This record gives sequence, structure tokens and C-alpha cells, in this order.
Amino acid sequence: MQNRTGPNSSGIDLRPTEPDECIYRLLESNNLPTEAIDSPDVTLYEATCDNTRIGFGSYEFYDSTALLRSIIVDSEMRGQGIGTSICIELEDSIACKMGERIYILTTEAVEFFEKIGYEQADPTSAPRPIQNRQQFTEHSPTSTVCMKKSV
Repeated sequence: MQNRTGPNSSGIDLRPTEPDECIYRLLESNNLPTEAIDSPDVTLYEATCDNTRIGFGSYEFYDSTALLRSIIVDSEMRGQGIGTSICIELEDSIACKMGERIYILTTEAVEFFEKIGYEQADPTSAPRPIQNRQQFTEHSPTSTVCMKKSV
């Protein structure tokens, strides 16, 4: 994984960050989980452009499998590849930690994740520690899609 300290080819700067009030508000306003976002088990990246935060993403790592927690892009910046850039950075980070698979639950972004290589999966195929996370235990199986990708 490249720890980017400057803009990538799209002008977006991606770097590890810590949770703050703005991130909590973004999660809550997008109906995404805030549970344990400040845990040392969560890796969080922010995307900035011209020193303005435009998005972020996070994951939790369990042995050789990761749970992609959240990808958020400012509503005015969507459709410019920022979400894809964040996902690539997270996937690179997971691969560097010897990750083999990534799981995610989504209610609205199935098409986005399919475009970047994720496939729909049976939630029971996820390792038990991931199945026990809030994202898995509190979401309805009829409104939520489980997806996975090999890295």
C-alpha cells in the first residue's frame, strides 16, 4: 500500500486519519454505523482535495478477512471517482496486511460495488467475528445486501 502524502493522479489526497465530530455526523446523516469507529481495530482514511475533506472510508480486519465499514463521499463530489479511489486505497491496505477477502453490507450501493469487483454473497459465508458485528446483527436481510471480494 502506498501511504499517500500528496494527491494521487486524480488530485485526491488519501491518508489515514482519526475519527472526529465531522466523521460521526457524516456517518449518522447517511444512516451508517458509528459503533466502534474509534476502536483501534478500525482503519480510517480521509480523502481531501485542496485541503478540503471530501470523503472517507474505513474497515476492520479479522485474520485474513476485512469488513469494509463505510465509504462516504460528499454529495456534491459524487460521480468523480472519489469513492472508487477510497476503495482502492482500503483494498491496498487490506492486501498489505495479508488480507484475502473483504465483506461489506450495503443497502443502496450494490451497483457501485459490483462495478469495482464485489459479488453478492450469503452473509453466513462471512467469518463469525464479522457476522457478530453490529452491521450484520442489526440489518434486515431483506433490505441489506452482503457482498464480498477477493484481494
